[in-house]
Amino acid sequence: MLAVAACGSDSTGPKQLNLEIADLVPRTGFLEPFGASSQQAADMAVDEIRKAAAKAGAKHQVTITHADYRSEPKPAKDAAEKLIKAGSSCIVGPWATAQVERVANQVAVKSKVPIISPSASGDSLTKAQDLGYIFRTVPPDRLQAQALVKLLDDRLHGARGKKVNFGALKSTYGADLSHEFEDAWTGEGGKIGEKVYYSGTQPSLEAEVEKLGKGKPDAWVFFDFQDTYSRLANDLVNKKETGFKPSKVFATDGLANPRMVQSPFISNGIRGVAIGAPRQGQAAQEFGRRFTARGPVKRQNFDAQTFDAVVLCYLSAVASGSTSGKKMKDKLREVSAPPGHKFTWLQLDQAVKALQAGQDIDYDGASGPIDLNEAGDPTAGVYDVYEFKDSNLIVREQIAVPERAGGI
Repeated sequence: MLAVAACGSDSTGPKQLNLEIADLVPRTGFLEPFGASSQQAADMAVDEIRKAAAKAGAKHQVTITHADYRSEPKPAKDAAEKLIKAGSSCIVGPWATAQVERVANQVAVKSKVPIISPSASGDSLTKAQDLGYIFRTVPPDRLQAQALVKLLDDRLHGARGKKVNFGALKSTYGADLSHEFEDAWTGEGGKIGEKVYYSGTQPSLEAEVEKLGKGKPDAWVFFDFQDTYSRLANDLVNKKETGFKPSKVFATDGLANPRMVQSPFISNGIRGVAIGAPRQGQAAQEFGRRFTARGPVKRQNFDAQTFDAVVLCYLSAVASGSTSGKKMKDKLREVSAPPGHKFTWLQLDQAVKALQAGQDIDYDGASGPIDLNEAGDPTAGVYDVYEFKDSNLIVREQIAVPERAGGI
């Protein structure tokens, strides 16, 4: 993927600005484990923006309104409509790909308001007919699938000739990730045994368990969430003849759920990849320090991506000299990608000064370089390698995709 070439700002930014941002956050529902950390990261971003604007001598007012959309598409759509009518001209969230598509198709595009999702990673968004209004700070699934293949290749001492069975939820999430994984795994010489797709609403998963247990694979891979995985894994563990055990399970971010530690019988030993953020360097370490200092909420996947989504809303407004969603949309790629002078989130005041002077910038966020391309996708990702061990969720290392010179 090629990062779009950013042009210099065609007008100086305003000395005064009144920007309202809508945050569609899952405080309840199946995505609830990520809600509190996301909301805290969004509030932290607004505080950093206000400090930076004051330091830059800019009279910029930025407010954010959080709406719990209960992890469901219709409440997300309803909340977006309400907040846009109230004056919001940039939306952070929602979190799942199908939810983003619904909000975009039914609300955002016709209202000319950009959406920046911190976690909707479905590959279908890359080709969405959205007139350029959908963006995300999380990389697309094809990069997560590559990271998972790297992990399996390492832990199984090479992919060639190794067979895996996989289970995937019948959803955009399960379909996109499993297809990308299959292509990447077989491309490295790995083999696919059983492929099992299932619905979370099925009254029985007996047939699926039977199929997943066949063939004595070298590993099992799941593209799923806690509820359905738990139902399948309980039965698989109890079928001793399958050879199934959690230490042979690899997964994507759907199982990187702290609540999984409550079921050590089916979780201890699981390894997987989940979107992360750089841990080395001043900007990364300071983000963690300031986040922790705000209160008792623990860091969780996508908090850095949420922070960056809020900051990009703001920088696009400064770059366009307007809080018009249509004008902001046209500047989002420019402020997030080269060419242009690089500024980290710790240098927001300098970025504001540069934009108001008509200069081009390249924002490097708490989640990494971002570098949005023409489809609104980041062109690189940093993934945590997680493991459930002794009833704890542990992050051991990180994988960068694609590989970048100089490390993570």
